Amino acid sequence: MRQAWKLAAGAIAAIMMVACDPGGVEADQASTLAVEGPDEVHLRTARLGPVLYSFDDSRLVPTEVKLAIPPTFDDTAFASKLIPVARADRLGAAQCRYDEDDQPDPCDAAQESGLSLALLERPLAEYRAAFARGDIEPLDDAMMDGSEGFSVVVNEGAREAEYSFAGVGDRTLLVVQQSDDDDPALDEELARVLATIHAADPAARS
Repeated sequence: MRQAWKLAAGAIAAIMMVACDPGGVEADQASTLAVEGPDEVHLRTARLGPVLYSFDDSRLVPTEVKLAIPPTFDDTAFASKLIPVARADRLGAAQCRYDEDDQPDPCDAAQESGLSLALLERPLAEYRAAFARGDIEPLDDAMMDGSEGFSVVVNEGAREAEYSFAGVGDRTLLVVQQSDDDDPALDEELARVLATIHAADPAARS
């Protein structure tokens, strides 16, 4: 599929806070805090290596997906992806439409709107160089809690995904937001998650 590129407006970069830490990748570790009020919130904190983030587990569900990494999309990485609870209940069932086909497709977390986080093996400079080799520049620069990064938006038909890269020690954090124009409430929910991303050790910086 042909990808169309454009500079990111900075939606992720403006609110995502990333720092580096030499710690290794750990399994998703979570704690839950219930906040009472008119709109009850159940905050769950998860960990991806040196990075922590929180989400409302009454509205979002973590799934595991495989991400194709731009700009070539030849390499892949496993990621934790947050998708809406209602959509997660349909995974595997032939009840979803991701294109204009008349027949519904099996619901697939990788195709759903949501937020993916992956810890990539190589340093940020190598991913930036890959974009330069593909003549996909200038990129949208971002400063994420003292860590330099960059963002780019990929358009695939009617769907859009914003890819943000940030240095985490000698590795790279990749955050991908797949938006849904028909669900602004989901975009707001994902923005709240982005605002919680931070390093487990605030003293460490990339």
